[in-house]
Amino acid sequence: MTAIRPCVITSNGPAWIEPPSSFALADVASASATVGWLVHRATGSLAGALAGLVVFASQPDVLYLQATPMTEPLLMALTLGAVALVWDWTARGGTASIIAPGWLLALACLTRYE
Repeated sequence: MTAIRPCVITSNGPAWIEPPSSFALADVASASATVGWLVHRATGSLAGALAGLVVFASQPDVLYLQATPMTEPLLMALTLGAVALVWDWTARGGTASIIAPGWLLALACLTRYE
């Protein structure tokens, strides 16, 4: 069964339009939300959190990474999630378990193959 893909006719012939990966899009959205949470946690400003989220999500390199089949969006989401969990852990006095950020960092390491 073949998939139906949109095609644009260019001077070099047809060019297939590949939609961005839904996983990469979800990873960038998760990383952006985490950046917003971290900025809000650091400053207490909702406007600052929104600005941080928009600045992060609208960077050309982040937009490029979410549109290509690479593991960088997943790496960013997992690493920022681990940073947020460590921040929350330290804010609570370091009394809770630190296992969740460790697992996130371990999963982030698994996205790298070099």
